[in-house]
Amino acid sequence: MLLLSIALNSFAQSKPDSTNSKVKGIIKFYPLQLLSGEFRFGYEKTTKRHYNYDFSVSYIYGAFYIEEFNGTNSFSLNSFQSYAASGFSIKAGIKYFTMKSNTGFFLNPLFLTKTYFNKHTEYGFHNSSQKFYGIGLHLLCGYKTNVSKKISLTLYSGIGVKKIFNIISSPNGNADFKVVTVLPQMGIEINYNL
Repeated sequence: MLLLSIALNSFAQSKPDSTNSKVKGIIKFYPLQLLSGEFRFGYEKTTKRHYNYDFSVSYIYGAFYIEEFNGTNSFSLNSFQSYAASGFSIKAGIKYFTMKSNTGFFLNPLFLTKTYFNKHTEYGFHNSSQKFYGIGLHLLCGYKTNVSKKISLTLYSGIGVKKIFNIISSPNGNADFKVVTVLPQMGIEINYNL
């Protein structure tokens, strides 16, 4: 990540500096979220200070969950299962930049909430369904650079803490589960300046 940031900084210095004084807002697309089953768009409200307001929504069409824990509440990659889902997610936060142009390095605390639903036939629950509700906090750091006057690129990574409430309903009865996960976060934003 450090080498990538240095390379992006060198690239950005070769471009003319452009501030947010004329940019009213930024529309964002997150291509890597497609791999995790989310179609996510966002909006960033620019300010003339060192921070921007950050907001995004996702349509969830697939999801991953942790199938089982051992006695120490640890899990392996084999514990993750994927399935079709339907739901949405909302994220909101503030991006704190090191430069007034609102490019370069930033810190981005975020709050998120998500809910999604799926039908499956695991664990002997024939025609069972699951509802997931989640809340969480992310702390991201990253680097934003202008590619042109209208397009910018953002790379970020960090850590996320989520509490997931899982409700299974089936003809055999209902079951509730609660799981707290701490997972690394990383992604790319493709931004269009308005």
